[in-house]
Amino acid sequence: MSTVAVAGGLGDLGRTIIDAVLASTPQHKIHILTRKTSGGKHKPPHGVNVVEVDYSSPSAMAQTLRDLKIDTVISTLNLDFEVISQSNINLIRGAAESGVVKRFIPSDFNVDYSLSEEIFPYPEKAFHQAARAELDKHAGLTYCSIQPGMFMDYYGMPHLENTYLKPLYIITDILAAKAAIPGDGKAKIAFTFTRDIGLYVGALLGLPAEKWPRDAICTGTPISSNELVELAEEVTGTKFDVCYDSLADLRAGKVTELPSNKPFYKLFPEGKPQVDALACNLGVAIANGVYDIKGTSLNKMFPDIKPKQMKELLIECWAGKKIG
Repeated sequence: MSTVAVAGGLGDLGRTIIDAVLASTPQHKIHILTRKTSGGKHKPPHGVNVVEVDYSSPSAMAQTLRDLKIDTVISTLNLDFEVISQSNINLIRGAAESGVVKRFIPSDFNVDYSLSEEIFPYPEKAFHQAARAELDKHAGLTYCSIQPGMFMDYYGMPHLENTYLKPLYIITDILAAKAAIPGDGKAKIAFTFTRDIGLYVGALLGLPAEKWPRDAICTGTPISSNELVELAEEVTGTKFDVCYDSLADLRAGKVTELPSNKPFYKLFPEGKPQVDALACNLGVAIANGVYDIKGTSLNKMFPDIKPKQMKELLIECWAGKKIG
């Protein structure tokens, strides 16, 4: 049994991982770490302890981790801002100082953040690189960076019920029967259902630190953008309006708008320009093969876990639904 602290455990991905770990490996004891000024997006699961922590002080964090007898820390902090990045660095330092924490899962959960700006233009990746550099300073902490690629959940929205993620439409807008394909649409993309990420986390918790890979991938379905559209057309029985956005256009900030994103612009501080910039950066990365992830496979390490496949998700959420 492990005693685990999940930083950001009341957020979208954190709550998902906790649910999956509790369901698949209930022997582990989980504590949620949260800022005093933040109530979190979601309520904690029944029986899970929520602990207010001071992210500004590594020493205070270390004492909290010692008091709770934490052996593993999972960070699901959303590293989009400098202040959160510093909190994440302090969490790593506190874990190292605690003397009781031996394992750490950083808040990566995407792709390889060491890739160049040319093929992966994502300014916030600097925060992930800083976390990795900090982890490398602490020999007493074993860490595993999990790379699941794109979250599959987005392609079941708005009909998908068992997810904590908020809607975001990238590549396909199935409700509108429209697609915006980055580049030529041939590059493979790893798609993973967020609950399956949690299942792999639970499986990793059952291994000793010396068996943790430094970097690990997991995926439900590796398919191309073109194949995703073909699957969606097959499941819905509807021909999509497909546009191709060239790499040149994406680099210039020009991207085809997907209609179902419009109601959600207000959820982003900078509105539509922020969503467009996100779509352009993702599009460049996808077209350059960044999401065709490679590495030590958690799928192979834990073959008993059967991750959800994209076609399975599309059938669950879209078969028989009217679109377009």
